[in-house]
Amino acid sequence: MTTQATRDALFRDIERAIETDAFEPVFQPVIRLADGALAGFEALARWRQGPEALAEPSAFIEEALARNLMGEISRRILRSVCAIVRDWRAEGIDNIFVSVNIVGHDLERDAFVAETLDLLHAADLPPGAIKLEITEQQVLRDPPAVARQLARLRSAGVKILFDDFGSGFSSFTWLTKLPADALKFDHALISGIADPRGPHLKIVRAMNALAHELGLETIAEGVESERERAILAELGCDFAQGRLFAMPLSASEARASIAP
Repeated sequence: MTTQATRDALFRDIERAIETDAFEPVFQPVIRLADGALAGFEALARWRQGPEALAEPSAFIEEALARNLMGEISRRILRSVCAIVRDWRAEGIDNIFVSVNIVGHDLERDAFVAETLDLLHAADLPPGAIKLEITEQQVLRDPPAVARQLARLRSAGVKILFDDFGSGFSSFTWLTKLPADALKFDHALISGIADPRGPHLKIVRAMNALAHELGLETIAEGVESERERAILAELGCDFAQGRLFAMPLSASEARASIAP
């Protein structure tokens, strides 16, 4: 059982980690299903607790969200990613995208769009070099405000990914209201598509077709088997990520995975 004293101690540790830039990105490869080539990465937050100790979000995300610190962590991850992508582009690597998760609280701040574009400008990156991911749960906090902010970002050239699609109750409704460039199918749906008697395959097939009808790309999350990959490729899903392809990589490992 977690006590208040334990939570308070964790809160202070997270604050210190933010102050000392102890949060850093790792990179989950995203594969193009048509040919198996590396298309990009999703940047995921990790907490550097020592030379060989890198804590996953389960160690901090609940408390960070409760204390409204997740937005600051996300901003630091975005800044780090911009610097890394800038270095890659200096080497001539400009055909690999990186997506970064953003927090609903951030989207409600009027300054968020300007701050994001300033980070891209400071790294001398075009707006399309970084994609931003947002979940339906975050949208539901303040749909009109989120829609306005996303529209401003997209008008500036920033790509928007609608994450965890299919995990909520109003996903299809939001497709008609939110500006987006791609849908990411939730792992909970993908994990069941290999069962021909279950509903998951039919749902993913329908959602993939709908997304394409709306001009959106599709990305399957949490792909863990060759069977899942083959089904998704047959359905015409555009991209996939998951343990089948690679575990999250450090920045140097991600760079090494990119073909010269």
